[in-house]
Amino acid sequence: MAKIILASHGDFSKGVRHALGMIVGGLSESVETYSLYPGDSAADYARSIESDIKENPGLFVIITDIIGGSVFNELLVLRRYPNVRIISGMSLPLVLELVLNNDENLDDGKIDDISNRAKEGIKVFAFETDASCSEDEDF
Repeated sequence: MAKIILASHGDFSKGVRHALGMIVGGLSESVETYSLYPGDSAADYARSIESDIKENPGLFVIITDIIGGSVFNELLVLRRYPNVRIISGMSLPLVLELVLNNDENLDDGKIDDISNRAKEGIKVFAFETDASCSEDEDF
């Protein structure tokens, strides 16, 4: 099983993990979170994860909140390790899919499929009038 790490600015990663726990219960306990606050150093956290990566040959899937942000930029250097995958654009559907599919068969193809399914879950719904009804109609 991969080690899944949620990394974000503020408490976003903790909130996603909390919501995940409401859906999958104890499965969420295997997910690690990192929250960057003003005055914290994302570089220090990256070094801490790097130590863990060097000691454990298993797959690490790191999900960050936004591409190009300080959390993402600092953790991106960890992709130099062959057992690290970094995904930007954290969302509950993405994390849920990863957790539910986190087994010995989790590979790049499966991660891509999961990412694509999460993207497909983004839909815009706008106000729509029903042309068959008029305001003058009695019910």
